[in-house]
Formats: sequence, structure tokens, C-alpha cells
Amino acid sequence: MTFEEYEKLLHKATATGYAKLDIPGKSLENDPVYALTVTDFNVPEDEKFNILIAGLHVGGERSALLAAMDTIEFLLKKSSQKYLKKFAVTLMPSVNPYGCFRTGIDQYHKNSSGFDPYVGQWGKSFNYPDLTLTDPEHEVELAAFLRTVDKIKPEILLDWHGANGRFGTDGEIMRETLGASLSNHFIMPWGTRLLAAMRKEVCKGNSAVFDLEEYMERIPAPQEYRAMYPNQVRPSNAVFYPDLYAYIKYHTMPIVMEIGQPETGWRALKGLMDYAMKMPPEYRGSLPVDHIGTDFGNLVVASYGTTPGMRRKSRAELQNKVNNFMPFYACSMYVGELCVGLALGDKGIKQMSGDIPVREMQNHHASEFPAGDFSGKEKIHSLMKNYQCTMLLPLLANTSYKTDGMGDIEPFENGVTLQLFIPIGHRRTLQMSEVMLNGEELSPSVTDGYELVCGSDGWHLFLNLPPERTAGTFIYHIAAKYEIIK
Repeated sequence: MTFEEYEKLLHKATATGYAKLDIPGKSLENDPVYALTVTDFNVPEDEKFNILIAGLHVGGERSALLAAMDTIEFLLKKSSQKYLKKFAVTLMPSVNPYGCFRTGIDQYHKNSSGFDPYVGQWGKSFNYPDLTLTDPEHEVELAAFLRTVDKIKPEILLDWHGANGRFGTDGEIMRETLGASLSNHFIMPWGTRLLAAMRKEVCKGNSAVFDLEEYMERIPAPQEYRAMYPNQVRPSNAVFYPDLYAYIKYHTMPIVMEIGQPETGWRALKGLMDYAMKMPPEYRGSLPVDHIGTDFGNLVVASYGTTPGMRRKSRAELQNKVNNFMPFYACSMYVGELCVGLALGDKGIKQMSGDIPVREMQNHHASEFPAGDFSGKEKIHSLMKNYQCTMLLPLLANTSYKTDGMGDIEPFENGVTLQLFIPIGHRRTLQMSEVMLNGEELSPSVTDGYELVCGSDGWHLFLNLPPERTAGTFIYHIAAKYEIIK
């Protein structure tokens, strides 16, 4: 495929009315770096999930390019219109047109200045922590990719790789892989049920896909432990790859694929979208990207909203503030009772703990905490005593808060959802008898109140708190009671 043929196919797609072509940047040779969005434009943007498919190594790995072109054809079929009402799929089939079309060299990944858009100079392409490019003048293709990420803030990034241009012409074959923690990623996989659905659909075709998480069976570890136990922990490269940019800024879920057969691409996407059309009830109609922080299960800080667009806005804010809020939980749990809290920054911790030093908090009874100055505080304290909570224990991956504090943080501007897992199986029937936030009783509501959801993994209580409720709020103290009906 020549660059001119590539351009022609992209422009042809726009004639259907279901595709629009954008040029977020150009190569150093002035070739457009194209981004084609396929969706039903009659459906408002906020009502659809955003998926970005990028060939950062196309470049030389041309089977990913062919997979992207086949995926465009799949999305434009009449049978795919149901997906286009729920998803906006943006494809960047070749982020590096110089390496793909202008060199004539197989497996050529670099642009004409010698920069590989996928590896990002092995982490040196970025200034930290603001993630601006160190050399935007020569990494223009990477800048085009980042510009697209910033524009659409995708829920899912499908990072496609593959074989070179000889694939399928001389018997070459490759091992295809699909996973969220491939060798280049130091983050742990999540959304494993989603990944399984994608793999299942791929295997309905003419190919098979290797489940890296299933067979690697290694956990990631810091560099010093990898040096001591090189083959017993994950051999991932501890560098910042450009596709992690979307994760850090927007909590996008990156999924990496090695593609041999072009149909693997559209089948994996179809598996993803089919799963999203009928997700487990605990997802509440969202993809598995909305859980931003947790205290290992009792309290989850999640994005707020009833549409994908609202959740995208909330999720980006929460991801930006995740280092500055701290969940607390009552160590003792009793059937029928819940008592948890969340503090935002040093101001929230001060309101929660009063004069008790942070490093001593876990040595105090829950009822000793002032839990803020708000109406209904006495009722909260009374409930805490009823629960016989022995202490509140702050949990955070970064424990520097013990000496350095949590820093300043502004209240949540876009609302927040606080999710509590109730350890009662879904074979039982529950109902809430009381749900209070900072002493105020909440009513059932998907926008301003609580939801009780029977999920595939047990019961969940969701507190949906809109921006007008989170404005000016630095602590969230939740006390609730439930009854087991049968």
C-alpha cells in the first residue's frame, strides 16, 4: 500500500457520512498524520465511549496498518451501526508515515530525525511531571498522537503492533498477543473480563491470540528486586512509554496487541464493544476505567456521571488528584453496618482527625475523631460507637503522608461516586435502611443520592455526589445500615 492509496481509502470512508478525517499533525516531510473517527454523528458525543486505535509502530509493523484499514471497513458495515450509536472509534493507522511509506525498509520504526514514536526515546521524550515533549520540533508524529489523546480522552487505547510488509506473501507467521500488561507496561492489568471477551471473539476467526497474563504468571516489581530475582518477577521495561500518557492523564486503559492476521484487529474491537453492550451490573453501564482509588475493597473512589462524557470529565479530575486523597475505613465490620470515610488533602485530614497526629490515628477509637464540623456530627459519632469500630486506618500506596502530609487539594469540581462493597453474596436480598453522608440522610438517586446494586460479585452501595454537593467539601464520612431480607 502506498501513501497515496492509504489517503484515498481514508477519504473514501468519509463519504459514508459515518466518518470524519482529522489531521492532528504532520510528519517532518509534511505528510499528514491522519486520525479517522467513525461513529454515528447524530448521537451526542457525551453519550458515547471513546476508543482510540493507534499504530505507533507503523512505521514498520504494517500488519497493524492493514488491521486498522480492515477495522474501518468493518465499522462502516450496516451491521455495525448499532455500535456507532454507543462508540466513537478514532483510528490512527499510521502514526509514522515516513517509516511506513517513504523508506522502503521493512521494520523501520523511526522518523527521519531518528525518533521512534512508540518508545519515546525510552522515556526521555517527556518532561516530568507535566508530560510535555522534550523535543517537539523533531517528534512531530508523537505530538500528533498526544494531541489526539488530549482531544478525545479515550476510555480505551488499543495500541496495535504487528509484522512487517512481507506478512502473508512468503509464509511468514507470527504469535499474536492481546493483553493489558505486555512487556512494555509496568502497570498491572485490569478489566480482565473485558480482555477475555476480546480474546474469545478473536478466536472465532482464523487466528488465535496468546494470553500473556495467563502464561507469564509474574508480578511486576521495582528495579532493585528485578536485579535480585531477574526471572521471578515481571521483566518489564521500567521506562515511560508514550501510550502510558493517556493512562496518567485520563486513566485510559491501554491494551497492547501484536497482530498478524488483519481480521484480529476488528474482531478484538468487536469483542470489546459486544462486552460493553451488556456489561456486569456493577459497572452501571460504564467501561471498567472509572475506579480511580481504593482502600483494597471497602471504599472505591470512582468517576461521577450518568453519561460517558460526564464520567470522562470526572475521571480526568480524579486521576489528577489521586495522590492527594486518603480513604479511611473502620477495621471492624459488622453485618448490616458500614462506616467509612475519605479525606482530601491536609485540610481534609485535619477536619477528620482534629488534633490527633496522622501517624497516631490508627491507635485511636473511631469515635475519638471529630469527623469534621457539620450538622449531624453527633449522630455520626453515635453510629460509630454503635459499630464498635476499634480504629480508622489510613491506607495509601505512598506512605510519605506520615511525615510530609498530603498537600493541598481543591474540592472535587465534577462530582464523585463513592462505591462501597458489601460482603454479602448476590444470592441474598438486601435493602438499605439508612445511608448518611456527613450526617445528612441520602435518598435513592442515580444523580444525587445512593444506589444499591446486586452485582455479579456481590452487593455494592454507590453514593452519587454531584458537583453542587462536592463543592467546598474536604471530608466524606459515610455511615449506613442495611437489612438482609432473605
